[in-house]
Amino acid sequence: MDISCKKILKENKNYYQSFYQYNPDAILSFDLSGIILNGNESVENLTGYSIRELRGSRLNSLVIEEIDSNLLYYLFIKAEEGLIENTEVAIRNKSGERIELAVEMAPLFVNDDVIGIYGILKG
Repeated sequence: MDISCKKILKENKNYYQSFYQYNPDAILSFDLSGIILNGNESVENLTGYSIRELRGSRLNSLVIEEIDSNLLYYLFIKAEEGLIENTEVAIRNKSGERIELAVEMAPLFVNDDVIGIYGILKG
């Protein structure tokens, strides 16, 4: 790989990391089984939980109503199929307060294969 190609790859990586990290919306990434892998700082601002605390858990572990848990499961299934879906759910933040969220789940593609899911959360 020549130097100009490496430079372009590095710039692209920095661009997407910056977009993710500094996005005002809370963004979480999940594996295909629904486990939280990572998130941005806005997740902590919205939920009160640090990414370290959330990593390895499921978003539906925070929801209040069983129907909301089922809705999140539906969104995951649709995202695995390559579709983008959204809904509204209620969660408990770290302080125990109820927060209404708009949640959008979308597939994360690599080479036409869904390798994960990302979620955008808005309070």
